Amino acid sequence: MTTNPMGHEFLLGAYKALYKDIIRWIPEVNRKSLEWDQIHLERLVLDRGQRYFTIDLPEFGKVFEQSLASGSLRSQSIPGFHKLVTSRGNDARPRLFWALSSRVFKYDGTLRDQPCSTSIFLIRQLCYLFKKLKGECSEHFKFAAIADLYSVETTLPEPSLDWEDPIRALTWNPACHFADGTPCASALADVDGAAGSIQETGNGFGLHLQRVFDLLGCAFPLLETEQIRGRHGPGAVSDGTRNGSKYSFPSWPAKLQSLFPFDMHASTNFMVDGSSPTDKEVDSKLICVPKTHKGPRLIASEPIANQWIQQGIKDFLVEGFERSYIGTSIAISDQTQNQQMARIASFGGLATIDLSAASDRLTCYVVERCFRKRPDILSAMMACRTPTLFNCLDKKQPERLQLKKFAMMGSALTFPVQSFVFFGIAVASVLWVRGLRVSIENIKSVQSEVTVYGDDIIVPVDSCQVLVQSLTALALKVNSGKSFWTGKFRESCGTDWYNGECVTPCYIRSDFDPAHPSSLSTIVETSNNFYKKGLWSVSDYLTCRIPYRLRLKLAIEDGSVAIKGFFSFMGTQIDHLRKRYNRSLHRWEYKVVNMVAQLDAPRPDGIDRLRQYFTETPDPAVRWDPRVNGRSVPVLRERYAPLYSGV
Repeated sequence: MTTNPMGHEFLLGAYKALYKDIIRWIPEVNRKSLEWDQIHLERLVLDRGQRYFTIDLPEFGKVFEQSLASGSLRSQSIPGFHKLVTSRGNDARPRLFWALSSRVFKYDGTLRDQPCSTSIFLIRQLCYLFKKLKGECSEHFKFAAIADLYSVETTLPEPSLDWEDPIRALTWNPACHFADGTPCASALADVDGAAGSIQETGNGFGLHLQRVFDLLGCAFPLLETEQIRGRHGPGAVSDGTRNGSKYSFPSWPAKLQSLFPFDMHASTNFMVDGSSPTDKEVDSKLICVPKTHKGPRLIASEPIANQWIQQGIKDFLVEGFERSYIGTSIAISDQTQNQQMARIASFGGLATIDLSAASDRLTCYVVERCFRKRPDILSAMMACRTPTLFNCLDKKQPERLQLKKFAMMGSALTFPVQSFVFFGIAVASVLWVRGLRVSIENIKSVQSEVTVYGDDIIVPVDSCQVLVQSLTALALKVNSGKSFWTGKFRESCGTDWYNGECVTPCYIRSDFDPAHPSSLSTIVETSNNFYKKGLWSVSDYLTCRIPYRLRLKLAIEDGSVAIKGFFSFMGTQIDHLRKRYNRSLHRWEYKVVNMVAQLDAPRPDGIDRLRQYFTETPDPAVRWDPRVNGRSVPVLRERYAPLYSGV
């Protein structure tokens, strides 16, 4: 008997449990084919290793989705997915997962008139079960991602303004627009699809796009720099030390000082104590963050001073969205709107568009034109933008990279700015296709069909061609593998839909590891996700990975109580937990195990501590710990907790 390599037992066990759920969901499914699948999956993982579950199967998932969109199975060369040979000839449906794919596609590979949405969900679940398994990707993928970052930078257009001089940007420059004869402007002039009165004016798409942004920019109130309140987010900083405080400013660049004086924005006492940072410009720092086994996510940690002001400007922009008509289409802190629009889109009429490396391709060239009518906002963003990236990860690439992109992921301004830019381009595309003149009334009339969350865009199908052309003209890249406007499959903001039915898979991110306490909460949450989806065998399999002694200290709850544990539709069960009566608080309490964050951040002292207190403005009635928002180490602790909160 063949022995599975270490780790494969967990992966194959999850698939065996999933196949049990498939049989329970579809009792009439071809069971011999399912048995063949399980045997073949075991052979494939022995031959190709863990990457078959983390890379190869997700790759087929993408092919499957594109096949749903096009209406016929697309050719592919992924191991295991060869065509089934029968007495009637070659079956166009792949041998692996044939029992389910035969309920979606016909013998010749064309989509059935009424494909089984349950089978679509289960095929995607099989493909993506371990797509997000925690672990470092290989060095090959990491260096390839960094090389691609440098390669993309060489293709980006140069900005027209001097981004190192925010004072000069305070003066409106009417010569800077999307039809000014630059290469990008020339590409925009080739955008077609105009109809009605727009076509009669003789103006190109570039001027049309500029008018849209000039109007949208007026939705924000006046940005007065003295009213910007700096703060810090959860991200890392490039000029901080491990034991240092983010509330200590080693430098405050002259560019930042020109609009945001240190004594007004970061000093607690107008610098009467004599403290003054240097005016040195600090680079952002390239960081690899685990994403999938196919490649990392590249982000940049920002300098302390820049991040401080970026967060303040971000708050200004978000508040501007919420208080204006733009906020009905851009919800910065809520993905629900895009998710529900994606469901509606799956019935037809709306498209979901996704961009590849959107933050790496959104340029200063584009941003300066989108905000040209708002020099107050543009100059403020210029002042806190970090122009240079420091690379210490790949010695084959230059150590420093002068950025033509607006900002990388890691900057607080990346998400709100790209949401605004993509919303404006989407609205302009809809107006252009429908022949509507640029006006606030017409923008409001079409924006109910346009929603944007970062680089997830939902627009009417009739404007897709113009939107893709305009994005491409501005050096942005549409992700064709994750953008859908034909067929009935749509995806946006982590949810997937087919003809109104949710086909979003669940992901297993890790096994339980006693050496890593955070894995307990991860596997409990994952088990609950599968349980709520109705994949009870997988949920039970994950639950059994937790040692029995720990399971006995976790509640079984239905979401109505404060104690969190294993979810159940059958109600709360806590009889197995030790309990006590708290005479001081007059309540019953139950002993449970949970993960707590043991603070590992330094305590700031002196001026830094005072600056943090004024920034966080804690409740004076509650004991304040300056380390709460700092680093923490997860540990498992047993404690007594009430059944209901507030009791």
